[in-house]
Amino acid sequence: MYFHRNVTNLNKAKIFYGEVQGLELLTENPDYNWCNFSLPASGISLSLTEDLKRGNKYKSVDRLEFSTNNLHAVKEKLEPVGIETGEITDLPGILSMFNIYDPDNNWVTFIGPPRVSE
Repeated sequence: MYFHRNVTNLNKAKIFYGEVQGLELLTENPDYNWCNFSLPASGISLSLTEDLKRGNKYKSVDRLEFSTNNLHAVKEKLEPVGIETGEITDLPGILSMFNIYDPDNNWVTFIGPPRVSE
Protein backbone atom coordinates (compact mmCIF):
# COMPACT_ATOMS: atom_id res chain seq x y z
CA MET A 1 0.00 0.00 0.00
CA TYR A 2 1.22 3.46 -0.89
CA PHE A 3 0.20 6.94 0.10
CA HIS A 4 0.99 9.36 -2.71
CA ARG A 5 1.62 13.05 -2.22
CA ASN A 6 2.35 15.72 -4.82
CA VAL A 7 4.98 18.22 -3.73
CA THR A 8 6.15 21.53 -5.20
CA ASN A 9 9.87 20.81 -4.69
CA LEU A 10 10.99 17.19 -4.63
CA ASN A 11 14.49 17.94 -3.30
CA LYS A 12 13.11 19.85 -0.30
CA ALA A 13 10.53 17.10 0.30
CA LYS A 14 13.24 14.42 0.19
CA ILE A 15 15.19 16.32 2.85
CA PHE A 16 12.07 16.78 4.98
CA TYR A 17 10.85 13.17 4.82
CA GLY A 18 14.29 11.54 4.66
CA GLU A 19 16.67 13.56 6.81
CA VAL A 20 14.23 15.35 9.12
CA GLN A 21 11.59 12.62 9.56
CA GLY A 22 14.09 9.76 9.28
CA LEU A 23 12.25 7.78 6.60
CA GLU A 24 14.28 5.43 4.42
CA LEU A 25 14.47 6.35 0.73
CA LEU A 26 13.58 3.16 -1.14
CA THR A 27 13.62 4.24 -4.78
CA GLU A 28 13.72 7.36 -6.89
CA ASN A 29 13.44 8.22 -10.55
CA PRO A 30 14.55 11.71 -11.64
CA ASP A 31 13.01 11.21 -15.11
CA TYR A 32 9.55 11.11 -13.48
CA ASN A 33 10.33 13.51 -10.57
CA TRP A 34 9.33 10.72 -8.19
CA CYS A 35 10.65 8.94 -5.09
CA ASN A 36 9.39 6.41 -2.59
CA PHE A 37 10.04 6.23 1.19
CA SER A 38 9.28 3.40 3.60
CA LEU A 39 6.89 4.22 6.43
CA PRO A 40 7.16 2.71 9.92
CA ALA A 41 4.21 0.36 9.31
CA SER A 42 5.22 -2.77 7.44
CA GLY A 43 4.27 -2.85 3.76
CA ILE A 44 3.23 0.81 3.56
CA SER A 45 5.23 3.47 1.77
CA LEU A 46 5.05 7.15 0.88
CA SER A 47 5.45 8.14 -2.77
CA LEU A 48 6.30 11.74 -3.64
CA THR A 49 6.01 13.36 -7.06
CA GLU A 50 7.05 16.88 -7.90
CA ASP A 51 3.87 18.42 -9.23
CA LEU A 52 4.85 19.89 -12.58
CA LYS A 53 1.24 20.84 -13.36
CA ARG A 54 0.68 23.46 -10.65
CA GLY A 55 -2.28 25.69 -11.31
CA ASN A 56 -4.48 23.18 -13.09
CA LYS A 57 -6.85 20.49 -11.81
CA TYR A 58 -3.90 18.51 -10.42
CA LYS A 59 -2.93 21.30 -8.01
CA SER A 60 -3.17 19.14 -4.88
CA VAL A 61 -3.71 15.50 -5.69
CA ASP A 62 -3.20 13.05 -2.84
CA ARG A 63 -4.25 9.49 -3.42
CA LEU A 64 -4.17 6.04 -1.99
CA GLU A 65 -2.23 3.45 -3.98
CA PHE A 66 -2.49 -0.33 -3.70
CA SER A 67 0.12 -2.68 -5.08
CA THR A 68 -0.89 -5.89 -6.83
CA ASN A 69 0.83 -8.56 -8.87
CA ASN A 70 -2.08 -8.73 -11.34
CA LEU A 71 -3.69 -5.51 -12.54
CA HIS A 72 -6.01 -7.34 -14.92
CA ALA A 73 -7.44 -9.47 -12.08
CA VAL A 74 -8.19 -6.33 -10.06
CA LYS A 75 -9.92 -4.70 -13.06
CA GLU A 76 -11.97 -7.89 -13.60
CA LYS A 77 -13.11 -7.74 -9.97
CA LEU A 78 -14.02 -4.03 -9.98
CA GLU A 79 -15.74 -3.59 -13.34
CA PRO A 80 -18.59 -6.13 -12.82
CA VAL A 81 -19.70 -4.25 -9.68
CA GLY A 82 -19.96 -0.97 -11.56
CA ILE A 83 -16.61 0.61 -10.75
CA GLU A 84 -15.21 2.35 -13.80
CA THR A 85 -11.51 1.64 -14.21
CA GLY A 86 -9.06 3.66 -16.24
CA GLU A 87 -6.75 2.31 -18.89
CA ILE A 88 -3.53 0.71 -17.71
CA THR A 89 -0.64 3.17 -18.02
CA ASP A 90 2.95 1.98 -18.30
CA LEU A 91 6.11 3.58 -16.98
CA PRO A 92 8.56 1.29 -18.83
CA GLY A 93 10.82 -0.70 -16.55
CA ILE A 94 9.26 0.88 -13.45
CA LEU A 95 5.57 0.00 -13.06
CA SER A 96 2.15 -0.28 -14.67
CA MET A 97 -0.97 1.27 -13.10
CA PHE A 98 -4.61 2.28 -13.45
CA ASN A 99 -6.90 4.60 -11.53
CA ILE A 100 -10.41 4.50 -10.12
CA TYR A 101 -12.41 6.95 -8.02
CA ASP A 102 -14.06 6.06 -4.74
CA PRO A 103 -17.67 7.11 -3.93
CA ASP A 104 -16.42 10.53 -2.74
CA ASN A 105 -14.48 11.03 -5.98
CA ASN A 106 -11.10 10.44 -4.33
CA TRP A 107 -8.42 9.11 -6.65
CA VAL A 108 -7.29 5.51 -5.95
CA THR A 109 -4.45 3.93 -7.93
CA PHE A 110 -3.57 0.26 -8.40
CA ILE A 111 0.09 -0.41 -9.20
CA GLY A 112 1.59 -3.58 -10.63
CA PRO A 113 4.86 -4.83 -12.05
CA PRO A 114 5.90 -3.19 -15.31
CA ARG A 115 4.33 -4.75 -18.40
CA VAL A 116 6.85 -2.94 -20.60
CA SER A 117 10.62 -3.09 -20.17
CA GLU A 118 12.82 -0.09 -20.79
